[in-house]
Amino acid sequence: MSSIESLAQIIQAMSSESERMVADLSIILNSLEVFAATLRHLMEFTGQDDYDQIQSCMFVAINRTKFASQCVMAATRAADDWIQVHVNGNSMGDVVNHFGNSGSDIPDNYSNIINVLNSKGVEKNDIKPFSTARTKEEIINRIGGGDMTEGSCSSLALAYVGNLAGYDVLDFRGGGSRLFFASNKSIEMIANLPEVDSVINYGVNDIDCSFELLSKMQDGKEYYFATGEHASIVRRNGDEFEYLELQSQYSNGWHLLDENSLFNRFGCVLNSGMEMPNFLIDTDSLAKSPMFLDILGFLNTNESEQKKGEMGNVK
Repeated sequence: MSSIESLAQIIQAMSSESERMVADLSIILNSLEVFAATLRHLMEFTGQDDYDQIQSCMFVAINRTKFASQCVMAATRAADDWIQVHVNGNSMGDVVNHFGNSGSDIPDNYSNIINVLNSKGVEKNDIKPFSTARTKEEIINRIGGGDMTEGSCSSLALAYVGNLAGYDVLDFRGGGSRLFFASNKSIEMIANLPEVDSVINYGVNDIDCSFELLSKMQDGKEYYFATGEHASIVRRNGDEFEYLELQSQYSNGWHLLDENSLFNRFGCVLNSGMEMPNFLIDTDSLAKSPMFLDILGFLNTNESEQKKGEMGNVK
């Protein structure tokens, strides 16, 4: 076994262990939030006002637990990206390093995406056109649901775009498909398919990068948007921004996108310690791309095989 293969095994093991750690941290975080809410309610009910120190410590514990979870997830994504570049073919790294802006003509880009998906053993389930036209509300109701995977936000957003293009595309497949479409390098490769209009903004402050990207949106148009630890479809509605929730068992649809939701739903941080990519992709340009529509076959899932339900939730 080569040194690269040995290192890959270690990194793969770390990636698997990281997912378990994130799950454990999520349980801890939930317990902290429940305890803090209970404490606040009881103290207010009894009229006590001398618990500020306890409340302050709980606030720090909650935020540091959130940050720890975000760091572990970032490490997992970086590990997956490393394996894609160094194990699944160095040629991918060469392509990524030469990306330009907004629809650069990269002849090998589509081929690299297909090669990586095939090397991961991700099966293709070709998408088919709708038999009858569907409204956006009908699309949201059909493709959304309680997420029972490790987090299908990115692939769900892309599935939504496929539906906008007139195809019956379902997700919640999980496994290697989810890992591929959640990877920053994979998103970057899709963003730079020929004729796809995209903006990629690197920075350490997720909030600043996000608002810079959101300011570029046209009123009424929809975009694929990825920042922090989350990806979603977003739109501008006058002076406000909105994001599309698709992973909830009970509240899917459009929600206000502001600084609060960037922190709490998207997991943005003010200083990540390293420059990270933030993506904004015009959904109309994706929907018109034959290459993108073909790639959707690698996330398209038979209805009976979807990992969604009442036991799932937003991730």
